[in-house]
Amino acid sequence: MKTNILNQLLALRFNKMNYRIFNNSVILKNLFLFLVLFSFENNIAQNTNQQSLKEVSSFLSSLKSDIDYQKTENLINGPNSAIYLQNNTVKIFGENCKVLFSDIASLDYIKNNSLPSNNVDIVRINLKKSTDLNGKIDLSLFSDFPNLKYIYIVSSLDITKQNIANMILNNDEKYSIIYKIEQAE
Repeated sequence: MKTNILNQLLALRFNKMNYRIFNNSVILKNLFLFLVLFSFENNIAQNTNQQSLKEVSSFLSSLKSDIDYQKTENLINGPNSAIYLQNNTVKIFGENCKVLFSDIASLDYIKNNSLPSNNVDIVRINLKKSTDLNGKIDLSLFSDFPNLKYIYIVSSLDITKQNIANMILNNDEKYSIIYKIEQAE
């Protein structure tokens, strides 16, 4: 009788131990699967940002017609009426502004303040300070810009295309994102 009870107790302990081992292995497998999928999804988002990001000269050369090229090149480099948003201060030069110049730190200003954004075709974001590399460019901030076509990122810092791609948030590929890395003097 004692051996029967002892055998039952041993069997019960063995079953509990197997259950714990099984339970832990299932948890570990699920955790591993989650980590793999999470890193894969993050990689896809970064690759999508990087693929939609083009260097300005290659972007201009890819435009289909001379009219598109001239119009976009004038928008990027020509004199235009503009809004300057720097150090959370707004200055407007001209009417029906086509260009918004901003530093990365002032982008949050757009969230809480209204700007005359109806005619803005291009937003130029300047990266000049090393602290700018920690900033994020949330493209959802520009949802109230009905004519916006281009986000132009100009960096005078030692930066790569991947660094710029990592800064971009909420890219639904509504805008053409172009960049230029200027050599610091």
